[in-house]
Amino acid sequence: MNKPLNAVINIDVKPAVLVERLSGRYICKNCGATYHKLYNPTKVPGTCDRCGGHEFFQRDDDKPATVKNRLKVNIEENTPLIDFYQKRGLLFTVNGDQDIDLVFADVQAVLKKTQLACRHGLTVFKRVDLCYNVAVCAEGLPSPHFRV
Repeated sequence: MNKPLNAVINIDVKPAVLVERLSGRYICKNCGATYHKLYNPTKVPGTCDRCGGHEFFQRDDDKPATVKNRLKVNIEENTPLIDFYQKRGLLFTVNGDQDIDLVFADVQAVLKKTQLACRHGLTVFKRVDLCYNVAVCAEGLPSPHFRV
C-alpha cells in the first residue's frame, strides 16, 4: 500500500474467553441453521427454530481442541508483532472481554485519536486475524464498518 502506519489496535481477549466464543457454534443437520450455545441458542433446547429438526453437529474447526490449537499458533505468531508495534509507540490495546458495543466504542475512540495524525483525515481499519487480536490503521483509504 505504501502508506504510513498510524496505529495498531490490539483487541485483547483472554484465551479461555475466545475458546468459549469460538467453540460454541453448532449447526442443524437438516437445514443448516447456525446457533451458539451461549449467544444464540435454540429457543427450545435441542430443537431447530427454523425446521424443527433435532440433530445438530459441530464443524471440526469449531471444536475446542482445534480452537485452542489455532489460538496457540496465533498467539505465537502475533506476539512478536505486538512487541514490534509497542516499541514504536503505535500499539493501542482495547479490552475485548467487554460487551461488543463497548469494544466497538473503544476502537472508535482510538481511531479518533489516531485520525488526528492522518494527513487526509481518513482511516482504514483492517483485521489481520479473524479470531484474535491485531488490527491495522493506515491513512488515505475510506473506513469500512467494523465490528469485533
